[in-house]
Amino acid sequence: YYFDISACCRPIENPEDETQPKPKPKPKNKPTYIYFDSETYTNKNNKHIPYLVCAKDKHGTKSFESKYCLEEFLDYLGKTYGSTKFDDAPELVLYAHNVTYDGSFMIKHLMNLKILEKDNKYVCMRGEYCYWKDGPKKFVKLLIKDSYRLIPMMLADIPKNLDFKEMAQKEVMYYDMYNHSTMGRITKMSRKEI
Repeated sequence: YYFDISACCRPIENPEDETQPKPKPKPKNKPTYIYFDSETYTNKNNKHIPYLVCAKDKHGTKSFESKYCLEEFLDYLGKTYGSTKFDDAPELVLYAHNVTYDGSFMIKHLMNLKILEKDNKYVCMRGEYCYWKDGPKKFVKLLIKDSYRLIPMMLADIPKNLDFKEMAQKEVMYYDMYNHSTMGRITKMSRKEI
């Protein structure tokens, strides 16, 4: 049979002018890696409340101790690394051992949140944060990964298994020491009271 190409097909138009040089894409900055952990206490209703976040980044180790510790941590990230242009926001890769737990406290602070789960546990979370408290708004893109997926053992077992048990310890503090009745006075307690 006869097939008339000009009657039934339209030519494909390429909007790009092949004679003009293409602009080079902006090089992507390498992400900044930050390791963090949060500590919590339980209130009267057995709800876990963060009171401390410790983080290690290229500037050193930082601690945020208050009932707003996670907001303070995120504010630090935004203020320190953020960009005033949302499209140019740098990517920060955060690692937490058991991100399902630590990351669950951050969810309400992140925009455009995406969570990758496997077996009812977070593998990673992605979102943006806006620091807005003083000066211009600053944005950061966060990729929060679970280090347990890389090293599948309890933090307490890592020093022994990697043969540096004299250099690091975990579980050195009695967890029930921090609770709703001691939080306001724990730093003022004597050794005997503790």
